[in-house]
This record gives sequence, C-alpha cells and structure tokens, in this order.
Amino acid sequence: MTAGASLIAQAAIEAAIAEIKDYLETIDAKLDALLRQSKVESLGELEGISNALKEVEDYYRTNNSVSVTKWLTISHLGASLHTMETTALEQISSLVEQLAASQGNSKKTAESFQSLDENLSFWLGNLGWSIWLHDRFYVLEIAHAQELEPDHFDGYHASIQRTRQERIESVACRLLRMNDSIRATANLGNSVWATHYQRARKIIEAANRAESSIQRFALHVNLSFEEKSELQIRGWKESVSGFVGDSVQAVNQSRQRGVEQIQKTGERLRTYREDRTLAKADKIRARRNANNNPPDSP
Repeated sequence: MTAGASLIAQAAIEAAIAEIKDYLETIDAKLDALLRQSKVESLGELEGISNALKEVEDYYRTNNSVSVTKWLTISHLGASLHTMETTALEQISSLVEQLAASQGNSKKTAESFQSLDENLSFWLGNLGWSIWLHDRFYVLEIAHAQELEPDHFDGYHASIQRTRQERIESVACRLLRMNDSIRATANLGNSVWATHYQRARKIIEAANRAESSIQRFALHVNLSFEEKSELQIRGWKESVSGFVGDSVQAVNQSRQRGVEQIQKTGERLRTYREDRTLAKADKIRARRNANNNPPDSP
C-alpha cells in the first residue's frame, strides 16, 4: 500500500469514527440522565461490555491500532449487543401488547398502563445503552478493518454503515407501531369517562408519559419520529354529556333495529301467507280441472 493510499485510508477511518462519535456525543449526557431513572445498576452484562470496549478504546488511542489480539477480546460482542437490543424491544412490545389485550376493560387498561409506567423507562434505557455500546463497537470494528484489510476497507465500511442504518430504522419502525398502539388503547369511550372519570384521567396521563418517553428516546438516538399532540383529558360535564348522547343514540338505534325487525317479520309472514294462498289456489285449480275433465270410460 503506497504512502498516499495509506493517508487516504487513514482520513477515511478518521471521518468514519468522527461520524459515529458525533452521534455518541449527542446522546451521551442525555442518555445518562435517562438511564439514572432506570435500574441500570442491575445490568451487569452491559457494564461488562462497556468495560471491555473501554480497554480496547484506550489501547487504540495510545497505539493507533486495534491488534488481532485485542480484537479477539471483543469480536463476539456485536452479536451479544444485537441480542440485548432485541430483548429490550421485545420487553417493551410485551408491555404494549398487554395494553392492547386490555381494551374494553378500563380496570385492566389502567393496570396495564401502570405496569408500562413502571417499566418503560428502564427498557428504553436498556435499549439506548445497547445502541450506544454497539456504535462504540462499530468504531473499533472499522479501525480494525482499516488496519487488517486496507484494500477492502471502503466496502467493509459501507457494509457497517448500511447494517447500522437498517438496525436503527427497524428500531424506529417498531417503536412507532408501539406508540400508535398506546394511543389507540387510550382512546376511551364516553361511558368510561362518565362512569370512571378518575381512572380515565390516569390512563390518559400514563399514555402521555409513555409517548413522551418514546419521543424523547427517539430524539436522543436520532430516530426519525413524528411528534404528535398530547391526548386530551376531558371535562366531567363533557364526558357525561357525551355518554348521554351515546345512550340516546343507542336507544334510537335499538328502536330502529326493532322497527326494521318487525318490518322484516311482517314481510316474512306476508310472504308465507301468500305462498300458502297460492298453494291452496293451485290445489283448487287442480281439482276443478280434474272434475271438468273426467277420465275416459273404458
């Protein structure tokens, strides 16, 4: 490899590292604040991965190299981090699925939102830390590739960037679907607002907190996420008025269905009578024909 080509490759790796480093600096302080709300101290595996990466990062900064020996100490961590990200997403998905299953029962919906309230920040923090560590891993992987296979560096770098982009977009899509499900579950009917007003308020407040947490997380990790307005808490009078309106509408609809049912029953009876009348007429006609046309004598 010529000196000129080496300088170009070095510039490329520095640019690649800077690109991901900008992302890390963007979320670092904010992510720390997010994680303090969670039970991160129990996540020994993430802490262990962070320490392993730091050791190789220190070596790279000192020696401008990620040697084969050093790379072998962390090469397996990419798969581990992918598993941890997926696990965090599945945990959040499970909480949201419990919400969807509770629709139609406001008591269960309130209980499911309480569970979401207690656990969402923890799993978002878990997911955010996993993404952060995975990007630190990518930086070292890019550096190792440039040192070990400089002739194939461009393709390797492009592959890493594509893989990361697809991974982040997958996370964004899943969180977006979960967010939509949270809003749909919190779309309460007038009967819930009128008969369980305080419960309905708590559901809406919990839904807004959950949506805010997801949107804040998306912002911290540079996910493309449409920001929506908060769900509104209704006034009690408005709720009762809506419930009364629903009740009147239900009575009217029931009355209309009753009228339609009577009409249909009348039509069926009329048709039945007509059919019986026609059948009798056919029998009479047949007898008359038989009397008017007696069989020939032998």
